Amino acid sequence: MNEKNFNYLKDSLKYLGFGEAIGGQLAEKMKEGAKEFMLDHSAAFSDKQLDASLFFRRSESSDLYFLNKWIGTVGQYEAARSQSFYINKGHGVTLKEGFNLLEGRAVHKELTDKEGQSYKAWLQLDGKEKDAVGNYKVNQYHEKYGFDLEQKLGALPIKGIDDPEQKAALIRSLQKGNLQSVTLEKNGQSDALLISANPKYKSIAVMDQSGKFIPQQSLEKRYGLVQKEPEVKLMGKVAPTGEKSQSKSSERLAKNNKDQSRPKENSQALPKMRVGRGSKGMKP
Repeated sequence: MNEKNFNYLKDSLKYLGFGEAIGGQLAEKMKEGAKEFMLDHSAAFSDKQLDASLFFRRSESSDLYFLNKWIGTVGQYEAARSQSFYINKGHGVTLKEGFNLLEGRAVHKELTDKEGQSYKAWLQLDGKEKDAVGNYKVNQYHEKYGFDLEQKLGALPIKGIDDPEQKAALIRSLQKGNLQSVTLEKNGQSDALLISANPKYKSIAVMDQSGKFIPQQSLEKRYGLVQKEPEVKLMGKVAPTGEKSQSKSSERLAKNNKDQSRPKENSQALPKMRVGRGSKGMKP
């Protein structure tokens, strides 16, 4: 067994969230020298279990093994949901992130395109559409899509959000796809709720402790939240919104009505100008 290769794979598994105990199984399989092998692993998150199968393959030209992918499954029988997560040089979707994706939540990852350029995007499984091998379609929401997690969090009266460390920890947790516990406090109201990132709709999903979604209108009413009206640009200028816009529109309408009520000037009603002799010293 190649010890350096073993230590590399063991560290990769630890980084991906599979722990250190799986290292014993890994060593046994590598010593057997099979061309490819699979390891099984299970983990519990809250009251749900994730079953994972990890696929390893030996190089055609050396004794080095590589972890190519792992398949995660949540639920059983007809309710089971599975997805393949591919690993590139020891990096990819972690065990907990895979669970969150299978639960329908979004995960923020740094990815690499075909040209080798890195970029960041939110990943979320479609949940309905599958490909030929049974994997769910993965939707990507890039930075240019316009979802600003920090801005959306700032619009909610989250207790402790003014603390930079707590805010950073909350952002990291949501980026991993976690369902995060928070307390909303405002107008004498204080509620322990659950939130998750929802990049598809550029919002924060808010739920009660039972997991029931709370509509945005209910949040606005309970906590007195004010939604900022979007700016509308007209002829290169920002058009006023709200009450100011309505008052200015009324002023323009009144002015137009006033102008229309005035009688049109009639050139025939004006007195005729007298044409006199030209002044001395002036030549045509």
